[in-house]
Amino acid sequence: MKIRLHEIELPSGKIPESRRFYQEALGLHLNHHEAGLNVFDPGWPGMDLDTSIHLPGKIRLGFVVDNLAEFIASIKGKGISYSGPMPSHLGMKVIRMEDPDGNLVEVQEFTEGTPPPVREAFSD
Repeated sequence: MKIRLHEIELPSGKIPESRRFYQEALGLHLNHHEAGLNVFDPGWPGMDLDTSIHLPGKIRLGFVVDNLAEFIASIKGKGISYSGPMPSHLGMKVIRMEDPDGNLVEVQEFTEGTPPPVREAFSD
């Protein structure tokens, strides 16, 4: 089973200011913006760096696996709590966990509903 980091989401109460910072200070390209969310290209194919209002005070890490059922089987019996699987954004299926500090860790699997350019960014 292969697992890859797909997304890091940083909490922000200052979305316009964080957009300016990551664009001007680091020169990151803004891939997407909507109310409460900035999605940047951090220079690593298939990876997103986000600032958002979605999880105040928490960092969210999003991973992609090629087989979510296999991943779930690998954590069963290890005392790791999770919710899901459930539908996620971009046609993905996801489980959600919290690390010991309360940060959100999502493990996702692409489905047929995931846009091809997103899936292709993770192909070998």
